Amino acid sequence: MVKSLPKTPALYQKLLLFLLIFILLLQTPTFALRKSYVVYLGAHSHGQDFSQFDLNHVTESHFEFLGSFLGSHEVAKESIFYSYTRHINGFAANLEEEVAAQIAS
Repeated sequence: MVKSLPKTPALYQKLLLFLLIFILLLQTPTFALRKSYVVYLGAHSHGQDFSQFDLNHVTESHFEFLGSFLGSHEVAKESIFYSYTRHINGFAANLEEEVAAQIAS
């Protein structure tokens, strides 16, 4: 003999709660999505002859520049995933669209 599940209000409440949580997890996030952007800052001041100090200085200037828009040097370090330090002056970062628009203007 096969027993059926008890049909109690507690079981229905748990099922309803599970479905509600499942549906909420399927929703798209309402927070801003970050996309990858390349920020071009022009030519380098160090020219063709450069030292490791120059390259580190350029990278640090990228963190400072982006940090002025994001409000934190540390957040800028987390956002930048590549610094162009040799041939062009710029960086690639994951940014919200609004921040990218501020930088572009």
